[in-house]
Parts: sequence; C-alpha cells; structure tokens
Amino acid sequence: MNKLLALSLIIIGVLFAACSSPRKRAVENITKLEKEISTQAGKPDTVKVAELTSAYRDFAVRYAADSLAPVYLLRAGGLFMNAGNALKAVESLDQVTEKYGSSAQAPQALFLEGFIFENMLGNLSKARELYSQFLIRYPKHDLADDAQSSLSNLGKTPEQLVHEFESAAADSIKKIKK
Repeated sequence: MNKLLALSLIIIGVLFAACSSPRKRAVENITKLEKEISTQAGKPDTVKVAELTSAYRDFAVRYAADSLAPVYLLRAGGLFMNAGNALKAVESLDQVTEKYGSSAQAPQALFLEGFIFENMLGNLSKARELYSQFLIRYPKHDLADDAQSSLSNLGKTPEQLVHEFESAAADSIKKIKK
C-alpha cells in the first residue's frame, strides 16, 4: 500500500510539473537565478549573470504583453550597466522606453539611458537629449531633480564641480553673516 501511495504522489508531482505553464516556469527560473546571484559574495558569477540577462530578454520577447516584461528589461539593463556593457544596457533600457513608455519602469529606464550616455559612453549630446526628454515626460518624478542636476553639470570636471560648490558655500556664509 505504501508503494502505491508513493507512486501516486510521484505521478501527481510529474503531472503538476508538466502542467505548469511555460510562463510560470520562465518566472521560476528567473527567480531562481536572481536568488543565486544575490547570495554570491563579491562579484557575481558572469556565467549566471549572462544566463539571467538572457532569461530576462527571452521573457520579454515571448511574453511582450506581460506586465513583467518591462520589469525584466529594466533589470537586464541594470545588470548590463553594472557589468560595463553599456551598449547592451542601452538596448534593453530603450526597449522599456519605446515599447512600455506608460509603464512604471519607463522613467527609470530613460534616466539610466541618459546616465549611461553621459558616464559610460561619453556622448554628452545624447545624454542632454535624454535628460531633457525625461524632464518633459516626467517633470514630477522622483528622479526629476537628478535629471535637472545632471543637465546642469553635464560635461563639468570634478574640479569644476568642487569649485562651484565651494563658491556657493562661501556665498551662503556671506549671506548669513549679513
């Protein structure tokens, strides 16, 4: 009798696994990879990161209408950016802003594109364009102040920024003393 019960449980488990949707399996795989990467100390395993970014992008292709598609594309963009792959990061982020412009992830994707063009690719004119677009599209977003600051400081050296900060601080002290 115990063998029959065990066999029944195995069959039910196999049927359950076989019946789970491909979408659900994709999400489970992504979740598993995210957990594996997040538990790694130091620099994550590049093979796992590549597997995860591929899983994110595959999901967005297969389930383009799914609400997780822009979430996963934004995450892929962030992973590519952190790995130093600016072009793939921009590619993923651009998909968010172009295909999912009304999603909650679109503002952050657009801001990150500007950041990448400014800081990783050194294309200040494209960065200016993207930050300006951000301010037009999302003037009340939490990142609007950051976009404005980035625009104001675009192309300035660290030394210039320190000098401006020191000058502003000195002016403030003079005003307080008056």
